[in-house]
Amino acid sequence: FVFQGTNYVSLIVFCGNAKTTLESFRSYRINDYFKNATVALGIKDESKLNFLKTYPNPSFNKLYVSIGNSKEMRQIIIYDLFGKEIINEQFKNYKEKELDVHALSSGVYFIKVQTNDNLSFSGKFLKE
Repeated sequence: FVFQGTNYVSLIVFCGNAKTTLESFRSYRINDYFKNATVALGIKDESKLNFLKTYPNPSFNKLYVSIGNSKEMRQIIIYDLFGKEIINEQFKNYKEKELDVHALSSGVYFIKVQTNDNLSFSGKFLKE
């Protein structure tokens, strides 16, 4: 489907070996053909249920990391702006983890968290 406006859609249909040309494609009003259709407007967004939280942001000496919806973390990796791995901590069954970031230089860092059920969450924080 290619949307051309609020109420119009271009339908492209291929039937078996039938050849179609661009001239045979026409625009039809959605309401004329899909009066009782159920339309999926999106998919369940796990990121809203399982969010990564880092605080304080900006941080000075300590950074606290947690994930919503009672997920347990097993690994935290911190990268600098160039993608270089700075910190890689592996552990078991933490819902919140305190990281010592006092040795990091001031700047923006990216953080990746892996959960026990193999979900990954990413974020960023500022070190002052």
